[in-house]
Amino acid sequence: AKIMLLLILLLLLMLAPQVALGQAQVTDETCPALVQQALEDVGNNCDSLDRNNACYGFNQVDAAFFEEQPEEFFSTPADRAALSILQTLQTAPLNTEDSLWGIATLNVQANVPGSLPGQAVVFILLGDVELENAVAPEDAFTPVDPVNVSTTTNANVRSGPGTIWNILSGTAFGEVLPADGVNSDRQWVRILKNDRVGWINRPLVQEENPGAIDSLPVIDNTTRTPMQAFYFRTGFGGLECVESPPSVLVVQGPENITVEVSANGADIQIGSTIALLTENGVMQLFVLSGRAIVDGVVIPVGFMIEAPLSEDGQSLAGPWSPSRPMTAEQLSLFTPLQDIPENLLNYPIVLPSLTQIQQILLAIQNQGSTGSTGQTGTGGTGTGDPAVPTQAPPPGGPPPGGQIILQEGPYATDGGNCGLRGSTTVSNIASDGSGWTWGRVRFSRTGPNTYFAGGILGVLLSPTSFQIGGTGADACVSVWTRR
Repeated sequence: AKIMLLLILLLLLMLAPQVALGQAQVTDETCPALVQQALEDVGNNCDSLDRNNACYGFNQVDAAFFEEQPEEFFSTPADRAALSILQTLQTAPLNTEDSLWGIATLNVQANVPGSLPGQAVVFILLGDVELENAVAPEDAFTPVDPVNVSTTTNANVRSGPGTIWNILSGTAFGEVLPADGVNSDRQWVRILKNDRVGWINRPLVQEENPGAIDSLPVIDNTTRTPMQAFYFRTGFGGLECVESPPSVLVVQGPENITVEVSANGADIQIGSTIALLTENGVMQLFVLSGRAIVDGVVIPVGFMIEAPLSEDGQSLAGPWSPSRPMTAEQLSLFTPLQDIPENLLNYPIVLPSLTQIQQILLAIQNQGSTGSTGQTGTGGTGTGDPAVPTQAPPPGGPPPGGQIILQEGPYATDGGNCGLRGSTTVSNIASDGSGWTWGRVRFSRTGPNTYFAGGILGVLLSPTSFQIGGTGADACVSVWTRR
């Protein structure tokens, strides 16, 4: 018996390192593959999603509804559900060990006119995200098919129902326009011209069919379609690989149309792509393309704002911060969003470069912005906000002695102060060292041993190590070393 017990112990000791190594290999190799496969599957599962619908994208999504549904309803990838019956969605964080990752997509009509068929606001939940519909079924606005009206004279098209609103364009006598709503006193008609929503004074238009304008619904700032107002929460955990995005809610409006959503009680206008996160009781908004308007303040592309949340997370507990430029590490977190399949989006996600952000920041400063929240495009280094990283190597950067040529192969990091642990491969190194690929991210030389990939700064430290991250004293920095 003792001999048998000894043999068993020896066998366990022999197997233990192999098990540990096998688990490490699964973590290192499975994460990028899982992320890529999941995004491809979501592109197939949620293709051609109808407006005002949600899609179960990848393999762990929990949902609750305003009324009881059949047992198998919305329980497997590719299932779809109308937003009018959807109460909450909860997607799961990335878990490579169990090959799980929660992804869901929504097409929300918001205030997009019915005269623009198929166009909608795209929501994408990635990872640990909880989304709650703040529009009860009995309060949800149901858009109607537009009716045609024609102008009785040359008329102004305004951005709102009244002469206090600015003029968007003009119309010619007899011009035919689709109309889908009226304001509360029915003296202004909402129309669509050149794919832009506008308002025209009712006495200046006539209807093709008697009573058509009177049949249109009232549209005002309280009108909400399902999920146009919502509460959300995102979790935060260490990223398992550089190819995976953080847990985030991505919201993208149609091109050339300003849409309105309400997130945790905050009214937001977007003509763009934004990323929404919550962390430590704070709501964060990042503009990834276009711009956003919050409390009358324009937030340009590449900038972010944040505000404290109430204890229940369903309203703001304080004012928004002045807008400030996104850092290199923040841009690097969102770089994987560029891999979201284009068929799920209104247009591809293309992040701004640090150079573009720097140019916007300089333009704001040249306009005399003080960083107060009452000014358009607030923020800047004058308010104590972090400056956009420049192309100069950070302290402890590359050693003197000329250009370093990086070696190909697997590289790993312990995360530094970024909380990012994992490994990936460096490949496709140019013969002159002018470029190299990190995972699926391509870096190009911008200075001696200094490289950029979109908004990510990379600095070569030796032929077998490089640094990813910002340049400031408190910047997130991780060092990657060849294994």
